[in-house]
Amino acid sequence: MNRVTGHVMAVKREIEEGKTTPTDTIGMETINLDTFKLNHKGGETNIAELVNLKEHIDMVIGGISESIEMFINYDKKSPRYWGKLEKCEEYKTYNVSIDLESFMQEESEGKELIPGEYFLPDNYSLAEKVEKAFKKSGGDLKGECGEHFRECASWDFKSKSKAKKLVDFIDKTYVKTSLEERKNAFNIKKVIFGETQIGFEYK
Repeated sequence: MNRVTGHVMAVKREIEEGKTTPTDTIGMETINLDTFKLNHKGGETNIAELVNLKEHIDMVIGGISESIEMFINYDKKSPRYWGKLEKCEEYKTYNVSIDLESFMQEESEGKELIPGEYFLPDNYSLAEKVEKAFKKSGGDLKGECGEHFRECASWDFKSKSKAKKLVDFIDKTYVKTSLEERKNAFNIKKVIFGETQIGFEYK
């Protein structure tokens, strides 16, 4: 642990224990993925407020990085779009794999929790939820294989058209909403893809 991290942790402990109270002199507004507005309200700023501001900035940068990765992997115009279907020549199947945790949440109601722990949904249970909704919408999974893992939900289809129907359903039902929310949050008008780069046009 370096000195900076150690001091930040010490200040956070003092805040948690009520030994120090952060001042409220600096406001931060996110304009888009590249631009932010800082507002100094006046007065002196103490170290506790700076520590909170640092945590907020780290969280914002993390959200930006995650959002860019989401656009790269899940926007239909991206060269790396998740829903491209390629035939596995060895098994003669089309695979649909996606980390559903990026888009879905599951209620903890009725779950047996270990005291002090949070309920975390996983791709096993989320895949079951998707399959149920897909079938209810008229989708057909009969004769197809679903093998799910902690890190992703995965289905193998003999039919490319049936695989595409599941991709389209997941896109429309879960992915599209999440991407639109991120576009609105960062005032993005258009995502621009190059072969190796991504850019943004803002509102």
